[in-house]
Parts: sequence; C-alpha cells; structure tokens
Amino acid sequence: MSISEQFGEKRLLIEGVMFNDKIVDKIHVGVICVDILRYGAITPGKSIGPFEIGCNREALISLLGKNYEVETRANFIVIKTETYWFWIDDTDSVSQIRIFNGFFGKFGGKIGIGNTLKDVVNNFGKCSYEKYTYFISAIPGICFELKDVEDYDDEWDEMSAPIESIYVFAIS
Repeated sequence: MSISEQFGEKRLLIEGVMFNDKIVDKIHVGVICVDILRYGAITPGKSIGPFEIGCNREALISLLGKNYEVETRANFIVIKTETYWFWIDDTDSVSQIRIFNGFFGKFGGKIGIGNTLKDVVNNFGKCSYEKYTYFISAIPGICFELKDVEDYDDEWDEMSAPIESIYVFAIS
C-alpha cells in the first residue's frame, strides 16, 4: 500500500509538498526517500513538523488517515501514531504533542531524540525538573523526557541520559 493510500489526499494537500505539479508526501531524490512526517521543526508552544497546537480533532484525523489509535483518559483523549501522540482537550483541539521513536526533526536545529540534557543546557540554558520531565527555564512550551533508569546497566546520570520524548504544549 502506498503512503497516499494510507493517509489520503487531504493529508497530502495540507502538507503541500509539490513535485511535478502533484502533491506528494514523500520526495524521492535518486535512491534517497524522505518521509516528511519523521522530520520537521520543533517549535515550542506551537508545532512539531506539520502538526500544530490548537488544530481541531477532525482536521488532525483527516491528516492522519487510518494509522492511529485512540486512548480515552480522565480529562482528555490521546491520539497515538508510531511517532506522535496528540492530546485532545475538552475543546476538541490539540493541546499537547509528543514525538519519540524515529522522529528526526530538531528543536532549534540542535536538539532531538537521542540528544542529552547536557546538550539542551549547553544550547538553551538551565532546565528545571518536574514529574519525570525537564523544562527549559527560559523557553516555555517545550519539555523533554529522558530514557528510563531501568534501561541502563551502569549508574544513570540525567545529564548524559538520551532524550526519549519531546513534548510541545500550549502556553497559557
């Protein structure tokens, strides 16, 4: 099944990648193929890749096509894909986006999955810690989760542990 068949034309139109007068979701250059859902800018408080905070659930689902699961929680709904999770609030809009597992985009062109908290501090300054999550003190709307302690044979060090997830969330 092609990506077009999996995700549908609405997703392709919204992402708007043009090639030979056709809207496509992948760009082939020689033997290189880039899936644009695995790359993209991480913008605190606003977006990750083509997905924006504030997008309504109906528009999000039309972008995702059929490749997602829905989990209902006490105060919100989480829509999950292989690389993204989206929190849908009581206004039926995206209030938080999580990326992990195979997303290769970067925040500030420097920080992505696999970088460390030390990289974050060196590039963007001091971080604070709250409930398993690290926040950049001077930049609202973004936070990081580090790889779990159980995944290490040696003693775990928060500054050198790799980033496992990046969240972008609405700024109130």
